[in-house]
Amino acid sequence: MKVKLCLVLLLICLTLVGCLPSKQIEKLGVITSRGSDLTEDDEIETTVIIYQFTSKTGRVSKPVSGKGTTIKGALANANLESNFELVPGKIELELFGMELAKKGIFPYLDTLNRDARLPDSMYLAISDPTAKEILTTNEQNISNNIGEHLHGLIDENAADHLLPRVTLQSFLSKYYDIGVDPALPIIEVQGNVPKIKSIAILRDDKYVGEIESKYLLLFQILEETVRNKKFELTLPLKPFEKLIRDNNKATKNSDELHIAMGLVKSKVKSSLVDKQNRLFQTNLTMDVNLLETSEPIALNDPKSLSLLEKEIEKRIKNIANESFAKLQKMDADTFGYGKIYRMHQKDGKLTDEEWREKYPTIKVDFNVKTTITRHGSTD
Repeated sequence: MKVKLCLVLLLICLTLVGCLPSKQIEKLGVITSRGSDLTEDDEIETTVIIYQFTSKTGRVSKPVSGKGTTIKGALANANLESNFELVPGKIELELFGMELAKKGIFPYLDTLNRDARLPDSMYLAISDPTAKEILTTNEQNISNNIGEHLHGLIDENAADHLLPRVTLQSFLSKYYDIGVDPALPIIEVQGNVPKIKSIAILRDDKYVGEIESKYLLLFQILEETVRNKKFELTLPLKPFEKLIRDNNKATKNSDELHIAMGLVKSKVKSSLVDKQNRLFQTNLTMDVNLLETSEPIALNDPKSLSLLEKEIEKRIKNIANESFAKLQKMDADTFGYGKIYRMHQKDGKLTDEEWREKYPTIKVDFNVKTTITRHGSTD
């Protein structure tokens, strides 16, 4: 009986396999990256990077463009430019031009999300000025094709906590959640090479501003735990003047002290401390190694280390206040204080309209605690 059942199941499997349509890979153009721009006629121009597989040359990549009133229509139009059938199953990066981002990208993300062929793990980014300009960059200036270069650029920086999570899935999660707004990397071309310019701040799905690249790591520290990263800070030199060794040889080219540090570990925790006055508190603790200073400061004395720690804390607190003030001016709750406020509601409910009305009036007290665990050759 078992033998007969196995034979029946085998025949069914063979029949189902025989019903699947087959396509020769040599006749396909596999899309690995796609960019969408808004044209002057309010159409969508799509630029895709495709892989073509041929028996003679092997794998070849090239850009193809098309226009339409929708992304799918633009892709169908782009197909007329290629003698291969364009298939989107391997898209690793979706790039949106700046003008399209200002108008809002959700309608195009919703289309992506409902396409079962596309992975939720694809990266999202904004281009400045256009996605087409980025994707048609001369590949002679980079070590691999443009699609792989851009994906690797975002992947490495996201893994190193220099960028927020930028996958389709994580973006939509924040978009649908009340009390937090998403952020995306902005890519530009500099010296004929694409690079990450800054972090785009979005209110819901619309671009409303950006945070400068010099604040990328510290901006990320205020969102999540970060470990084993290097970063620089600029402090006022005056508090350290009496601590400079061999004072006559000090460079003193400016009134600033530049330091390089290794972030061993950071931890951030935010809470609502006064609901009536909408006062929040964000506590940030950092363990750092001091790697370099622009002036030869004597750090053998514990008082010197304590002074340096306090000046680092002041500077980071100032950056936090500056960043939050910019976000509040943009009416974008990137740090997610609305989620914390929502948890203190009786029913745990908060509408987007309610939080948009409250958010410009909230206050945040940033407390920073820095511990220098090692200071190496500077003492």
